[in-house]
Amino acid sequence: MNSVNPMRKWPKKSLSDSIHQPVMVKQVIESLSSCPDGIFVDATIGAGGHSREVIKIFGNKFEYIGFDLDSIVLKKAASRLAEYGPETKLIKSNFADIAVHLKSEKIPHISAALYDLGIGSFQIDDPERGFSYLNDGPLGMSFDDTRKYSASDLIANSSEKELFILFRTLGQERKAKSLAKAIKNYPERITTTGQLAQIIRSVAGDKYFIKTASRVFQAIRIEVNAEFENISRSLESVIPLLAVGGRALVITYHSLEDGLVKRIFKKYSGKCVCPPGMPECRCGAQKLIRLVFSKPVVPDSDEVNSNPRARSAKLRVVERIEAAA
Repeated sequence: MNSVNPMRKWPKKSLSDSIHQPVMVKQVIESLSSCPDGIFVDATIGAGGHSREVIKIFGNKFEYIGFDLDSIVLKKAASRLAEYGPETKLIKSNFADIAVHLKSEKIPHISAALYDLGIGSFQIDDPERGFSYLNDGPLGMSFDDTRKYSASDLIANSSEKELFILFRTLGQERKAKSLAKAIKNYPERITTTGQLAQIIRSVAGDKYFIKTASRVFQAIRIEVNAEFENISRSLESVIPLLAVGGRALVITYHSLEDGLVKRIFKKYSGKCVCPPGMPECRCGAQKLIRLVFSKPVVPDSDEVNSNPRARSAKLRVVERIEAAA
């Protein structure tokens, strides 16, 4: 098995080379229309696709705050949103810390919060970020472009058993055991996406390479960025900050992510989410919100045809209600 030279220089792809289409814009706008005036938080602003459309429709109805870990795309967002008023305050931060920032700004309530939990096209398309198994580049996968910890570090520091559990649980990968063994038996440190993809292909074969690589890369990316922990921390702290009538909108792209959001929304709808057999409720369920839609909203066929990224997207929306006395 020939390794890829980790010192190789990959061509830098400009953000302007990738056109990132925000998903389900129409449904997002419709869901925001009944929110009270106040503060709109874009928890994952990226290059500003959703926020730009929200600002164009609602203008001064909201004050706008956007969060993202990626300083590169924040610069892109600043440029794109500068064309529209009012100004959006951009903050480089993990969305798990939204409540902390709002508290520091003495903001007690917000009117709406939008989470688009997908990875941006501009990140996938840049080989140097290490998110794609189709482009050879350094094995990074961190949403925070200034963070030193990488997917390469995760693989090097994990045992075969830990990788097996990771691929089975977060990737739902049937060949998790064989993949973990092949990765740990690789004769040198895995530092590039090309090396990892080559190992996956050797285990899965050409026929199943794409699906297997998608699941493995997904599992590693989720773990590197502590995605599930951060989603939980963010929603658990932001939901209580919604003003009455305010809404939280979350767009997910895979079943594990959607299941987590569904569980959190169920808990704050007042329904216990403790494991079966618990003698008493310990999950802290409380009725703060109502589900705006009983089932997640999905994109129509026209959008999927024009934007394949939308294919697996699901939108869940909840609204803050008066707390029970």
